[in-house]
Amino acid sequence: MVRFGAERLEVSGRFGDERGLNIQSAITLQRGGKKHVSYNGKRMPRQADYVGKFPIVVFSPESHRVTSGSPGERRRFIDMLLCQGSAAYLADLQEYSRILRQRNAVLAARNRINDEPLLTVWDEALVEAGSRIITARAHFFQTISARTGEIYRRVDTAGGGLRLIYESQIGEGANVRETFSKLLGQRRNADWRRGQTSVGPHRDDMAILIGKVNLRSYGSRGEHKSVLMALKLIEAEYLHEKKQTAPMVIMDDLFSELDEERARRSVELFAESSQLFVSSIKKPEVSPVPHDLFLEIENGTIISEKRQG
Repeated sequence: MVRFGAERLEVSGRFGDERGLNIQSAITLQRGGKKHVSYNGKRMPRQADYVGKFPIVVFSPESHRVTSGSPGERRRFIDMLLCQGSAAYLADLQEYSRILRQRNAVLAARNRINDEPLLTVWDEALVEAGSRIITARAHFFQTISARTGEIYRRVDTAGGGLRLIYESQIGEGANVRETFSKLLGQRRNADWRRGQTSVGPHRDDMAILIGKVNLRSYGSRGEHKSVLMALKLIEAEYLHEKKQTAPMVIMDDLFSELDEERARRSVELFAESSQLFVSSIKKPEVSPVPHDLFLEIENGTIISEKRQG
């Protein structure tokens, strides 16, 4: 947010990693204007080009929506992760969203006699972009399936096995395009009545199972928190593998979301392979990681600086 009385804001930083990367980046925002992003002093023409440049995992008070919220929250979790890992996936997602808006606009007009041929054109485009999204998501779930249970046991040694299942109306495999196209045809009458598209990757979900029990229906509060930690570890490992560099992990207001023991455990786990930035209004008793730097901030000013151990 632009400070009262100011005309613009700027946030900048220098990023380095184990590959020898040394990048200066900045984001500026004029009051009432657009946001601009620069990369090594050069303005990037599209903000989307910035996605994935610096892999980041965020744990915040809003993160609990992934396990307890609507299907849209879980799709957002998957999409944000895959967009960071693949520029092609980001492009497909943007294309699919554009086509979906156009198709829904035709359906909402409810002028079936004149617009039926136009809808067929949008159907073909929707199937092409949507099939690539479904295939990429299915590949992601296949990639992480072998490690999911192991990662969860690192978080909760007494917990049951964690499984993440991709729930798609269309399914997976070699016939995704054919199945998607067939379902669109079958739902066309219903879509005309409703004025919106009822089938496609925008309706997908992720089932979260502990043993054979669905977390959303029967999970305890502690299980939700443990699963969320495991999902963030999966996110960090996936990005490390895709980008060949350790992601930054940002844990916002950590101790308000987790009890002391879970917070300590999460810091220990992430610190094994990532750089951590942890914020909290509560001062931890002791850091589980040697050489941590503690900054105490009051009214936007650093009032104390101490390195642990």
